[in-house]
Amino acid sequence: MDNLSQRELLSEGIGSILKGASKGIGKGIGAVGGALKAASDAGIQAGYGDLYKGARAGIDKADSLLTGKREKLLKTLDDQGVMIAPGTDIRGKKKLAVIDIIQYDYNNEGKQEPMKGAKPELAKYKYKDGSWEKVAKSREIRDGYSMLTKEEVKEVQEPDQKGPLSGKVVKHLTVKGKPAYGTVIGYTYEEDQVGIQPFKGARAPGIYGKKADQVEESSAEEATNFYSAGIKEGTSQANLLRQLTLLSK
Repeated sequence: MDNLSQRELLSEGIGSILKGASKGIGKGIGAVGGALKAASDAGIQAGYGDLYKGARAGIDKADSLLTGKREKLLKTLDDQGVMIAPGTDIRGKKKLAVIDIIQYDYNNEGKQEPMKGAKPELAKYKYKDGSWEKVAKSREIRDGYSMLTKEEVKEVQEPDQKGPLSGKVVKHLTVKGKPAYGTVIGYTYEEDQVGIQPFKGARAPGIYGKKADQVEESSAEEATNFYSAGIKEGTSQANLLRQLTLLSK
């Protein structure tokens, strides 16, 4: 491969290498910068190959700088064959995105649309090292409680994740339809979800989650009376009636 003089690099080499190699001012500047760096590093030994590689590296770097997190996330979703479900948008804070995603197909106009029969799925994506990756872990249901993942436990404990119910004792029904009490620690990034620390006497094996509109503000006194009465969670109506009958004799 022919080597180029510094004059040739500036007058002929860069112009010919960059012609059609990039589009847009930002990418063009990145390509020029990359090519010049390659020429400087290689000195008089620089050839067209060095220039092209440098220009390509400059374009890629400019691409990274010009593409925002949202655009990167949309590209990640597209690569996975899913799109944001119509009527919803990206939620979340900092480096975590909460999205309702759905598989897509193309219509006759070549535009994306939800695949027929596909159902939306709540997913979380984490931004790490310049790219988005799907958080694979999902909640586990234990003893009728929707247990928070480790990531969600950290979320609800953050100072800026407080809300109207934070620090308050609440009551609600478990997944199995049984009454339970606990103290709200904070809100998850999904905003409509609260993290609850189980009240003493509750069966919950740890911090769990509930939708904010599914809990009702209560009091420590009510919760204490509920659990100290010997009427445990999971007691059926028949057993509850039996206990009350025995207590009345």
